[in-house]
Amino acid sequence: MKKALLLLFAGLLPLGVFAQTVATVDDIKYYLDEGTAVVMAQSSDLSGDIVIPETVSHDGETYTVTELSASAFNGCSGLYSVTLPSTISSIGDYCFNGCEGLTSVNVPEGITSLGDHCFANCKKLASITLPSSITSLGNSCFDECNSLTSIDLPEGLTTLGESCLSACSGLTSIVFPNSVTSLGRGCLGYCESLTSVTLPEGLTSLSELLFYYCISLTSVTVPEGVTSLEDQVFECCWSLTSVSLPESITSVKGNCFRYCIALTSVTLPSSLTSLGRSFFASCKSLTSVELPAGITSLDRECFKDCSALEAITLPSGLKELGDACFEGCTSLTSVTLPASLTSVGSQSFEGCTSLFKVTCEWTSLEGVSAWENAFDNIFSAAKLYVPTGTTALYEAQEPWSGFSTIVEYVPTGISAASDRRGVVVSSNTGSVTISGLEDGESVEAYSLGGVKLGAATARYGTATVSVGGAKGVTIIRLGDQSIKVKL
Repeated sequence: MKKALLLLFAGLLPLGVFAQTVATVDDIKYYLDEGTAVVMAQSSDLSGDIVIPETVSHDGETYTVTELSASAFNGCSGLYSVTLPSTISSIGDYCFNGCEGLTSVNVPEGITSLGDHCFANCKKLASITLPSSITSLGNSCFDECNSLTSIDLPEGLTTLGESCLSACSGLTSIVFPNSVTSLGRGCLGYCESLTSVTLPEGLTSLSELLFYYCISLTSVTVPEGVTSLEDQVFECCWSLTSVSLPESITSVKGNCFRYCIALTSVTLPSSLTSLGRSFFASCKSLTSVELPAGITSLDRECFKDCSALEAITLPSGLKELGDACFEGCTSLTSVTLPASLTSVGSQSFEGCTSLFKVTCEWTSLEGVSAWENAFDNIFSAAKLYVPTGTTALYEAQEPWSGFSTIVEYVPTGISAASDRRGVVVSSNTGSVTISGLEDGESVEAYSLGGVKLGAATARYGTATVSVGGAKGVTIIRLGDQSIKVKL
């Protein structure tokens, strides 16, 4: 009896109730349910110009088209154009992936996101207009859209996924709206024609491989507020000549500028305490770098094969030089190892064939670790300069004993600053003049490496010290005090 009542009740249901079904309408396959239609995965043979209507009819019922499912047109390489209705609210992952012949598609207003690989490998897609409602673009969304030369990103967009615009080899410039707060790993990697980029002010980090192999990019300004550079951010940017890094950066990872072969100089933020592995490796045009005073560690291969690097001043607080740190820096002529340094890695200066002067500030080698091969294959007549009275210490220990000539120098205490009232220092070509002295007072001039350049005695309150052809900074010593003078 109960079963019969249920059957009778089912027979009284209204005829307008929609049934779930799959139907093909005008060669497009839909999933139909409760008055809505979802465009399903189509046959890869689908080709030509496709128009998706706002509604479709089936068995006397009308359904509103609201969604393109994942892989809806995936692999439809013969598809030329797609027109979508305003009723569409969702576009799934891989929706147009591999539509190699697609030249035109509209993205309706109201769409808030484009899924992963949504337009990947649409090799003939030259332009696309994104609605103002878009807030995120998925991983590899436009990956390998080779014909895409420009793209207007709307205000309100916040996130671009990994490899979002990777390998868009025709893309020449891009401006990110300030609403963007996240650019995924490799977002612009392999954009070989990219010459200009404007980064958003809301970024706090430049992600790993962000500009990898952007071989036409010449300059980048990193906005204030960015605090970190991840691995390989600018690696293989062959045309990059300059980068402006803000003081807000406190952390940098490895390979950051590796193979930036046109980079001549870069100013590093003062807040940095270390440089990661291969940070400047193979930057073959880099002639000089000013290291921040707070740097305590240079990781392995940090400046490896920087063949144009002529000089570098290691900070007084540096503690560690990684393996092969300066290996192959064939233009480097001199280096001073500060007293703070406790570790000199394997092959640190190997192959620095122009390195003729190495100055050590250690008065004791206790607690100092240096690999025996740290100075292999440097200039054969290189001299080692050590503090007075320490020659025997260095002669008894590798790698220092490998230097054929060891020269002692008098440490100058160059960190001391003179506040002597009335003392005036002026420099001229080949000499330094000091006035405001006591008659008979002795004045000495030293190089930054501690080599004495000259001396003089004050007469009528003035002394002039000859410094020969010295350039850069010279130390003027007055009794137990010293003054730095830039020549």
